Amino acid sequence: MQCKALIHQKVLGRAMVSERHSIWRRGGIAVPVAFCLMPFIAMQPTLAAVGVVAPAAFLPALEATPQTLQGLLDNAAPGDVIHLVPGDYAEIRLGQRDWSPAVTVEAGTARLRGVVMSDVAGLSWHGGIFDGGNIVRNGINITRGQRLSIEKVSFTRYLRNGIGLSEVSDARVIGNSFSEMGSDGIDIALSRRIFVDGTRCHDFKPTPGAHADCIQLWSRPNAPPTADITIINTVAAGDMQGVTAFNHVRNGVDDGGFDRIIFANNDIRITYAQAVSLYDCRDCIARDNFVDTWPQAHNRARVVVQGNSSVMQCGNVIKTFPDLPGQQPCSAPLQLPGAAPPPV
Repeated sequence: MQCKALIHQKVLGRAMVSERHSIWRRGGIAVPVAFCLMPFIAMQPTLAAVGVVAPAAFLPALEATPQTLQGLLDNAAPGDVIHLVPGDYAEIRLGQRDWSPAVTVEAGTARLRGVVMSDVAGLSWHGGIFDGGNIVRNGINITRGQRLSIEKVSFTRYLRNGIGLSEVSDARVIGNSFSEMGSDGIDIALSRRIFVDGTRCHDFKPTPGAHADCIQLWSRPNAPPTADITIINTVAAGDMQGVTAFNHVRNGVDDGGFDRIIFANNDIRITYAQAVSLYDCRDCIARDNFVDTWPQAHNRARVVVQGNSSVMQCGNVIKTFPDLPGQQPCSAPLQLPGAAPPPV
């Protein structure tokens, strides 16, 4: 009876089961999930032959070691959940993958050198400690990706960036931290519909000549402008720039600016002027940001809006420039666009 109730609830998507555990509890009785689902799993080849595919929730999680992770990802099926055992993992490379439902990687406390992806859709990465050792350029670097999630990952000691997104759409980047970076925390280029929440940047150590940013956006003239990016609840402190969207004109060619960017509720205390910056930004919002200047600063921190911009500014607090515009109270609550849903 316990197994019948479990399978019924799993099919309806309402099971009281953690995908991270193998025990299901009902009425105080512990029931091994694998035992209950054994008949169903055994029938998968027969069911598949008649076009019935087992829900991802029925599939057991896969355990990865530093020696097996690359192979498991290379051969992952839609809906797979891969748990990393603690250990030191070499760089992982992924390309030409489209998973639906998404593949989930639960990295836990595993230490990783880096992940390079191109043309990947439907991947959710949770946790892990990425350490570049001051010799690796990038932590997670993604080119041409869709339906992605990077959450609760720690990045440290990368020469260029912790997370780099180029030509990426429909992604969530939530609750990640960056420390001792040689340059940027997060770079977002040529991308759209990216939701960034709860980033932490601290104790950066910029390499010579670098102007490190906690989060930086840019566009290029050979692609549509970076658009529909929301960055909220960032905390940045130390020797860096804050959340920035710079536009450039090179040899008379304009990079294209930005469309519908939101920088809101960020707490930026830094050594450079560019705390919250929007250049050539159309239909954009900079509001409710707190900006202050870090000790031993190169310049006094501020909110900067330049170029052919239409930016709604209100509710900002700029400690060292109380007379700059955009500090009047906002007349209405912030209406965020729908946050990018988890990958499916």
